[in-house]
Parts: sequence; C-alpha cells; structure tokens
Amino acid sequence: MSNTFNWTDGTVQGGGAINIPAGGTFNLITGSMMQRTINNAGTTISTNGFVGAYLGATFNNLAGALLEIRNNGGFGFPNPPATPRPVLNNFGTIRNLSPTTAPLAFNITNQGLVQIQSNRLNCYQYHQLSGTTTVASNAVLNTRGAPEQITLDHLGSLSDSTNPGVKYFSGTATYTKAFNWKPAAKTGKQKTETWLDLDDVQVMAQVKLNGHDLGTLWNPPFRLSVTSALRPGNNTLEIRVANLWPNRMIGDAALPVAERFTWSSYEPFTKDSPLPKSGLLGPVTLHSAESIELP
Repeated sequence: MSNTFNWTDGTVQGGGAINIPAGGTFNLITGSMMQRTINNAGTTISTNGFVGAYLGATFNNLAGALLEIRNNGGFGFPNPPATPRPVLNNFGTIRNLSPTTAPLAFNITNQGLVQIQSNRLNCYQYHQLSGTTTVASNAVLNTRGAPEQITLDHLGSLSDSTNPGVKYFSGTATYTKAFNWKPAAKTGKQKTETWLDLDDVQVMAQVKLNGHDLGTLWNPPFRLSVTSALRPGNNTLEIRVANLWPNRMIGDAALPVAERFTWSSYEPFTKDSPLPKSGLLGPVTLHSAESIELP
C-alpha cells in the first residue's frame, strides 16, 4: 500500500504481509490481525479504538519508520493466555502520546528508539537489545511481567520472592546450570547408570542436558536417566519449569484493571489468596549406580 490507508474494522488473517512503504501512512482505528505480518517503513498511527493482534502476529517497525500510539484503546492482545503472543520488532521509532494508559500488548524487542512521552505504556515483555528508551518524568513503561533474567543463589519457590514480577509469575521459567562431572572409577564390568533427581517441581519440567532433550516430567518422582547425555568434564543443564495461572491472577487482583496481565470471566482469587508454590524447588542431585543383571 502507499499514500494513506485507514483501517476502520475487520480482520486479516493467515500468511502474507501488509507492507507500508516509506512515505505511506497506516491509521489503525479498529480491527484484528491473526498470524499476519505488518512491515512498516512509513508511519503507523493507533488513533482511536483497539486493534487486536493474535496467534503470533508480527509487527516489524523498520529503520526510519514511526509507530505512534495516540489512543488509550491500544494495539496487540492484552488478555492472555493467547499463544504464541504477538511480536513487535522495533528498528525505528515508537512514540506514546496516549492521554491515558495505553496497552502496546506485544513481546517487544527494541533496537531503535522508544519514546514514552505521556502516561503509561503497557507491554508483556520488553527486551532492550540496543537503541534507546526514553521515559518522560510523568510517564511509565510497565512490562507487567517477570524480569527477563534473574540469578538465584539457591533454589526455592518463585512465590517466595520479594520481586513482584517473580513472586506472581505464571508461565515457563528456564533454569540453567553449568557443572563439571567426573565419573567414578569402575569397579568391574557392570554398566553404570546416572540419574538426575529434581525432587520438588511445581508443576512440570522439561529437561535438556548438553542440548539433548531428555523428556518432560509431570508427576513425582521427578527423576530421569541422563546417562546418554552426561559427559566427563563440562556439562550444561537446562530445566524448563511451567506452573499454573493462579499466581499471576492473585497478583493481578491487587492491581487496577488497566494494569493487569490476565483476564478471566471467572475470578476465584483475591489479592489475599494464598500463593501456590511454583518453579524448581529442588534440591537437584545426580545419582550414579552400577546395574547388575540378576541370574
């Protein structure tokens, strides 16, 4: 498209892309996009209502382009769980001029310029790879979720954290650990098996060792053989742990509606509801034993 295009209603879906060239203007008024990609090399303006982005829709704000948020309806998908979440890759400029809270409900990767000049801009995750983010003194950038990365000095429930983004986290957290392993000297011809024991997992875990997917554990005992992937010397362990939605919903119950990360027609939780344990509680241990064939 070229010149000016006003999107006032309707849905675009499936493969393909909408390309806004340099010099073109795309006015987002209301509508929805599913799986579609928008490549903006010109100017895109969110001007009035809410424009939904669903099922992995992608907005690429290219170098030299402008995405401007002028309304409080927003752009993206503010009510998870919708997976995969929409993605916004910014290489140009994103500017928030909304008179009230504006949801820019994407996973955002910024390598350009983001200017939050008024009020509050909400997004799911915000990754500053390069580029610049400026926030005016009277404005707020709110990622509303967990930090991109934390370092733990010991294992425990995420719900015990003092960081609200961790305390009320719901989703999948990836734990990584590099370690050195030295096999014990063999005492005979017996075969040696080594097992990884996660002990306490809340709620499910997928285990990878040195890049090898060893499977998913969803009930006790949270234990599996790592013999085929374990090697003498340096090893890298990756454990992806998924918990349930109550943690985030309980955290949201204490927030104003406009700042919540979740939405449900049924809300059984309050801000005072007890938080379920979540994450990898451990302890995580390796156990080796010689297997003996019975006569």
